[in-house]
Amino acid sequence: TFMGGLLSCLPCKDVGPLRPTTGCTRPDGKAWADVVVKIGGSACTKKATFETLNDVALSAICGQLATLPKEGFSLAVVHGAGSFGHQHAKEYGVSKGAEKAMALSERLREGFAKTRLSVTTLNKHVITALLKEGLPAVSMSPCPFVETSAKKLVGGRLSPSTVDGTRGLLGRGFVPVVHGDAVLDESQGVAILSGDVWMVELCRELGAKSAVFVTDVDGVFTKPPWESGAQL
Repeated sequence: TFMGGLLSCLPCKDVGPLRPTTGCTRPDGKAWADVVVKIGGSACTKKATFETLNDVALSAICGQLATLPKEGFSLAVVHGAGSFGHQHAKEYGVSKGAEKAMALSERLREGFAKTRLSVTTLNKHVITALLKEGLPAVSMSPCPFVETSAKKLVGGRLSPSTVDGTRGLLGRGFVPVVHGDAVLDESQGVAILSGDVWMVELCRELGAKSAVFVTDVDGVFTKPPWESGAQL
């Protein structure tokens, strides 16, 4: 079973309307990234406990990811926030933002900064765990290089510079690691850009063959698995 059964693996056509872009493959025709992996926040942190890492699970996940390059697969990683970031974002209303983009309250600015500190702290833990397994992981923190408008990517796509930077890392043998983040927003000042958006965009721009989701449940459900009628 792929990745010891920890992961749910979907062909990229099942992730959404990817519509591959020009340049989503290298000049030799190979994908920039064969596999894009999303490490769910609930899988690598103890979500019920504020800013608490699940060290055992994260180590196991990274150990399994390290097998991919050895088998000839190029890899990009996205991770969620789990018990890092969500609490601050909710408490301070970071996702809601402000009525005017340039009129942020002192409290909202504080919440934005605390959210970013929290998610980048988790990102450091993930990078460290990947490096311990021999993967040349490099952080690509979205803020301030990615901006949204009304909580959606400006222009509906990642900027060319962001795409080129990701491809540049992959082309040199690195493993880019991106995370959900608090970002600037043209219409409401600040917003949250989720890791799931990154999954769709990276699969599209990197020509990925598979999107892999690491979760703390048995697979991909039709709705939250704790709700009645949820189907695997």
